Amino acid sequence: MEMIDYQEELRIDPFNLTDEFLKQANLYMYCCERLAEANLEKDQQKERLDVIKAETDSKIRLNPGKFGVTKITESVVSNTILLQSDYQEANQEYLKKKHICDILSGAVKAFEHKKKALEKLAEMSIAGLFSEPKDPKQKISESKKPISRRNRKLNEGSRKDV
Repeated sequence: MEMIDYQEELRIDPFNLTDEFLKQANLYMYCCERLAEANLEKDQQKERLDVIKAETDSKIRLNPGKFGVTKITESVVSNTILLQSDYQEANQEYLKKKHICDILSGAVKAFEHKKKALEKLAEMSIAGLFSEPKDPKQKISESKKPISRRNRKLNEGSRKDV
């Protein structure tokens, strides 16, 4: 299964939101497809594990002495199955596939968070939070604008109370 560098793809360039938005849906879909493939492989491995367990269970019950079993009980059979190397190998393979699914599931959630982050960054961009810096002289001259009549009256009224 081909993998991408999720850490790299989850990074957001706030100054290139257009490209980030354009590739987000494709990256999300790619990740969802990988998760679906990984889940299929995990489920197939689980079936193999179940078959090995069933076959070993039958072998133990047919020839308990071969497995060192003197009395057949459910607990003894279950524990003996767990000790068999073919079962342990299949179980390890299942756990590896489950681990891949867990990682991909986290990646899908991360891409959902990236989408929300992109939406918020777009809102911030529209609000001007990523706009070009303004000339400092312009800010000073704006701050020296005359106070409106209404504000002047409010200021005068508050001075009388003091």
